[in-house]
Amino acid sequence: MKTVFVVKRNADFTEGRGPMILDSIFESFELAVQYIKQKGLPYKGDTTPKEHSQGYWSVGGWYDISEMPIFDKVKTAKEEKIEKALKKLSKEEIELLRIDISGL
Repeated sequence: MKTVFVVKRNADFTEGRGPMILDSIFESFELAVQYIKQKGLPYKGDTTPKEHSQGYWSVGGWYDISEMPIFDKVKTAKEEKIEKALKKLSKEEIELLRIDISGL
């Protein structure tokens, strides 16, 4: 599993009453902050992220940054059953049966 950082921005840069919409996704929090600083705010405001009580960071009220887990690979039911069965075997039994476990 890996974590990415989602940047959302306010859809209405005039009054700030619009919904938050997806803007970009980054591999690190620092890259997300750097992106927002490059884009700038619709007014001269503070671009320092402030942690919100609901688990995300707000930047000037115009951008939000939140963490999102992503999965590299989702195992199929068959793969899960094989993995469960292999856990019951010893290393010697796996070698005797010549089972290739490199892809698991």
